[in-house]
Amino acid sequence: MITSCPADLRSGAFCLSPCSRFNTDQFCCRGSFGTPQTCLVANWTTVAQTYVNNIHALCPREYSYAYDENSGGALQTCPTGSNFTITFCPGARRRPAAPGDNVALGRPTTSSSNESTAFTPNLAVDGNGGTRWSSAFSDPQWIQVDLGAAFAINRVRAALGDRVWPRLPDSRTSMTAPPGPRSAAPPPGRAGVEDFGVTGTGRFVRMNGTARGTQWGYSLFEFEVYGT
Repeated sequence: MITSCPADLRSGAFCLSPCSRFNTDQFCCRGSFGTPQTCLVANWTTVAQTYVNNIHALCPREYSYAYDENSGGALQTCPTGSNFTITFCPGARRRPAAPGDNVALGRPTTSSSNESTAFTPNLAVDGNGGTRWSSAFSDPQWIQVDLGAAFAINRVRAALGDRVWPRLPDSRTSMTAPPGPRSAAPPPGRAGVEDFGVTGTGRFVRMNGTARGTQWGYSLFEFEVYGT
């Protein structure tokens, strides 16, 4: 699959879906595109259409987008009446993370604010170094990723903006989960990539910014978390 994956959808050894990569209503079949009649692959970009066509060719009974049952045949319909039972795989869990996995990739994110709709927090975990989250131009601010489950976290990597960065030593990346926070503080007033070795277990990982180095907001191109 990766050999035929469009370059815009590649993230290391993975081929991301258009929804995971771009997180738009159109590619995620939500909002005004939230019906089979409005979520039409024919209206998608060439890159997104290539992904769908590849899935249909290689895995014809797998979903490639929300309403793929209209073309890919993945939907299993039930008979009419009430003489059947539906069981949704009780106890199903995510596969265990490998030591080198970025467990924040594509996970749900929240933030204290956004500079605009062009700089939302999901862009810090999309695996694309050309997109970024940017906050409002005030202090304090934060961005948080939900890993979906508790992980033993050993590393956090933050690619900060080249103009905008936390300035003071108490601006920190912190892991917050019961029974309490564990944190690693970056060097003060430095842009670029900050790579922290940390020890802790948690589901939610937050970067807190308490004082900016410029008049702009906080800027984060990538927010990566590693653990098992």
